[in-house]
Amino acid sequence: MKMSKRKKGFTLLEVMLALSIISVSLVGLIRAYVLIDRSEVNSTKYVQALYLQELKLHDIVQEKNLSRLKAEGVFEPPFEQFQWKMSQGSQTRNGFRDVHLTIFWTAYNQTKEISISTYLRKRTEERRVGKECRSRWSPYH
Repeated sequence: MKMSKRKKGFTLLEVMLALSIISVSLVGLIRAYVLIDRSEVNSTKYVQALYLQELKLHDIVQEKNLSRLKAEGVFEPPFEQFQWKMSQGSQTRNGFRDVHLTIFWTAYNQTKEISISTYLRKRTEERRVGKECRSRWSPYH
């Protein structure tokens, strides 16, 4: 008597083992994708915050009277998710003033921030526009 040949194909155990390996691999890949996506969003927000910080610092430098500036606020659309806060120290003997600017935003239920501190010095420029004399704050002089 001849023994019957084994049927070709996969057993249930082999199929279940293959599916478990594939599912564990997919979970790892999905997790890596989520982390990469979060990193990309955080990087984008950070670059936007740096840009907004530069714009706000430029506004501060152009202001003639620093005491008139608001201490905090929200940026205009499309950047309304970013907030800013400014503080300034008292003016030193040589005319410098310490200015600290912080930008805040929320990403994935976490508050992020970047800060910059600089010294501004009030300088007077005489630009003859009628009899008007203008002054502005400068980080450079």
